[in-house]
Amino acid sequence: DSILYFISKFQCVFYWPYKNHKCNTNKLLCKYFSAFLTIGSCIYAPLAAVLFADFFIVRKQKIDLRSAFGMKGHTRYEFTKGFNIVGLVSIAIGFASSLLIYNPLSGNIHCKALFYLTPTGASFLSTLVIYTTLSYVKNIKKYMQVS
Repeated sequence: DSILYFISKFQCVFYWPYKNHKCNTNKLLCKYFSAFLTIGSCIYAPLAAVLFADFFIVRKQKIDLRSAFGMKGHTRYEFTKGFNIVGLVSIAIGFASSLLIYNPLSGNIHCKALFYLTPTGASFLSTLVIYTTLSYVKNIKKYMQVS
């Protein structure tokens, strides 16, 4: 009961000012708030997948601490000016895969797989598979400095 009470009070505090306000921007905020949350989750899931795949699968839980703390001469995690291009491409593909299943703005379901695997789960799994697969390509493996 206390959790439901907290949720109802939380909704009243944040929804009430927008419900009674006449400004169009606040109405848009209320109208697309769930879409905002869905898009956010479909971005965070691929980020988590890249971190998970890189640490547990690609690097097999081995970290070069000198590189992680940026000590001189240790550049294992530097990539391209600090950005892992393979990771960014994997995240973009993972985000796109979630949009292929569900459109958060219109609420349309494009694929019935949504009932078994949410857009967040689909983006996580697709990013995990893509990042792991790309890490085994010879030139990319050299770029990622995987031993």
